[in-house]
Amino acid sequence: MYTEGGDIWMQDMSWDTVWKSAGATSAEGWTAEVAIPWRSLRYVSGSDWRVVALRFTPNPWTMYAYPALSVEEATILTQGAAFRPSPPPARKLSFEAIPTLTAAYDFFPGKDAAAGLGTFPLGNNTTLQPGVSARVGLSSSLAADIALNPDFSQIESDADQVSANLKYPLEFKEKRPFFLESADLFDTPIRAIYSRSVVDPLVGYKISGRADRLGIGFLGAYDEAPAPSTVSIDYATGETLPTWDEDTVAGTVALDHLARARLDIGDGGSVGFLATDKELLGATTGDGADTLGNHVAGLDAVVPIGEAWQAQGQVLYSLTDLPGAASIHDPAWALELERAGDKLSWSFETYGLGEDFRAENGFLEEVGRLGAETKLQGHVRGLSWSRSLDPDVHAEIATDFAGTPVYAEAGPGWAAFVLDRGYTEGQVNYVRERVFGTDFDRWSTEGFFAYNPTATSNFWAGWALGPQPHYDPDDPFLGFGWGATAGVAVAAFGRLSLDDEAAYYQFRDPDGAVLYDGVVNRATVNLSLSRQFAISLVEDVDTFDNTLDSSLLFAYVENYGTAAWVGYGETYSFDEGWTARTIFAKLSYLWRP
Repeated sequence: MYTEGGDIWMQDMSWDTVWKSAGATSAEGWTAEVAIPWRSLRYVSGSDWRVVALRFTPNPWTMYAYPALSVEEATILTQGAAFRPSPPPARKLSFEAIPTLTAAYDFFPGKDAAAGLGTFPLGNNTTLQPGVSARVGLSSSLAADIALNPDFSQIESDADQVSANLKYPLEFKEKRPFFLESADLFDTPIRAIYSRSVVDPLVGYKISGRADRLGIGFLGAYDEAPAPSTVSIDYATGETLPTWDEDTVAGTVALDHLARARLDIGDGGSVGFLATDKELLGATTGDGADTLGNHVAGLDAVVPIGEAWQAQGQVLYSLTDLPGAASIHDPAWALELERAGDKLSWSFETYGLGEDFRAENGFLEEVGRLGAETKLQGHVRGLSWSRSLDPDVHAEIATDFAGTPVYAEAGPGWAAFVLDRGYTEGQVNYVRERVFGTDFDRWSTEGFFAYNPTATSNFWAGWALGPQPHYDPDDPFLGFGWGATAGVAVAAFGRLSLDDEAAYYQFRDPDGAVLYDGVVNRATVNLSLSRQFAISLVEDVDTFDNTLDSSLLFAYVENYGTAAWVGYGETYSFDEGWTARTIFAKLSYLWRP
């Protein structure tokens, strides 16, 4: 999936459907052929099609595109080549269903929470979990989906992240198939929709698709384990914000509903509407009711200005019930302006988040802020040591609504392709940050480097270091922190692949004493015995939590719906010993009458 405005180098490969492919090599090169059934695609009958084909090669590190893409245009998708396939059928009503059955044997049943509403206990340490997802194709471009007791156990677990001295909550990438399709439709400048806010849905339902130039999406879920708010404290003052904390959501369930409509206008332009509603069942409001609600609605637009300029804006308003208190409400807005160019590009963004603005279905880091940021970037091509050098200067400032600065950042940055197979980017900044009523002046630097030694291997490393605040309201001070990340990916014999990612973080107080120090590491080995059969081994080490997580998965995958998995997972605590050992099996079948 590619969303306009995204990074052309970093594509989301999560989406999948029923399709076929084959390849062959010869003395002249290679040929690949892909056959995608019409019913696997969304399309408007009779409409014009455009296609952009991309191919990456590591030596030299180059992205080839058809058609040739101009860096002087602000959009990518509008540059697609005209493509008129054989007249697609005007598809009528269609149906598909994927029933699933998961069974698990837990060696430590007493240490797990009670079975959820969709799980059937068969004994002290065995459970059975049936489920089903179904899709009704209402037309060639519009579909309705429903998932009953969906089980995502075959989805790769989230990699551990450094959780020491955090200012904001951790963010996790969406991997669940039910939430991935049409995810780009819900992407807006203000993060009012974050699908991982739906944690454990018992039931999910969705309508999404297009009607000519109108894209529509409606998603609902009954969530058995709602997450607390991502905003709970004003880090500039240390003031606790009225919100839904862990005590509020404990023992409740949530009804989540998201609605979205976007009308495409011209080449690259659009106007849209977004609304979200989260009802927390089992909580208590100030008037004695047993439901808390968060409601958000607003408009957004993308306006191309010639070929090189583009403006994008959004306005939202929220109303939120609070436990034992009166409701709160406030607006939020964002405006972005960018110019693309071969020699020089520029971007500017300004935003405002009201003190009482909340988006419980979204991901907010702060509220009560007015801010602006800008970036001026040059582009130099054809240097002897770099095919492309992109230096920049950037600045950012944020204040509260009283006009008091709470964050400011400015400095130079760079991006460059080096050594034919390498890429690097980074920045150096001066920062002034207010933390719990104290202003800290500091510097910071961060960067990234990647290199492809061969066509089937990749190495990358990143760093961040400099003085850092201690984000503890009881003990704020300016210490020194540094972190390093590194990863390697190697493929061998066409069937075996190894990926390893590691992160190290250390934080010292002003006297040089180490307060936080640790490593998180994930190693993954995949062996493809055939196109359908594969074995995966994942090892996660987290010295912050002192745990070792291991999982082994045997998989047969005919397509995204028809598959069988057998897996084993365990957690070992260096402090407590074994805390979890589970064997599970899952079957699913794609039925397409």
